[in-house]
Amino acid sequence: QNAMYGKLKDFLANELAALINSRMKHLPDKRRTTYHLSLYDGLSVSEIAERLHISYRTAECHLFLARKDMRHFITYFWAC
Repeated sequence: QNAMYGKLKDFLANELAALINSRMKHLPDKRRTTYHLSLYDGLSVSEIAERLHISYRTAECHLFLARKDMRHFITYFWAC
């Protein structure tokens, strides 16, 4: 039973990762870049702002909107 649970958990993790990656391609450039730097590189909003040469507030806004879009899409996907 634990082996089956592990396989299901791995399957769902892979599906979610594929879903996130495919949806990221549809985000506007700045949002996609900001989201990627946060999610995959683990950068803080301050570090993202510095790397992209934008204000803290702009980086925060891009990240907020990207997360909102991703949350909406994933919620819709899993509801279907």
